[in-house]
Amino acid sequence: MNYKIISMNVFGDSRGKLVSLESLKNVPFEIKRMYYMFDTIPNESRGFHAHKELEQIIIAMDGSCRFVLDDGLTKESILLNRPDIGLYIG
Repeated sequence: MNYKIISMNVFGDSRGKLVSLESLKNVPFEIKRMYYMFDTIPNESRGFHAHKELEQIIIAMDGSCRFVLDDGLTKESILLNRPDIGLYIG
């Protein structure tokens, strides 16, 4: 499977923290679209579809979410629970 965990550079001080995402720098592809989810129901499954021709980075900005990656041969479960860690799926 083509995925990896990416650690984001966090900048911060007493006022708070900041992470910047830049195409072709810390994001290894050109960003074309961004979307986010909120008010999700705990333990409710979503998704059940494949993205075959895109690259993406998924970040849990608040709380946590589990991704089950399935390439037809193996399944892997990834837990995202920090806003400075991204799941890159190629």
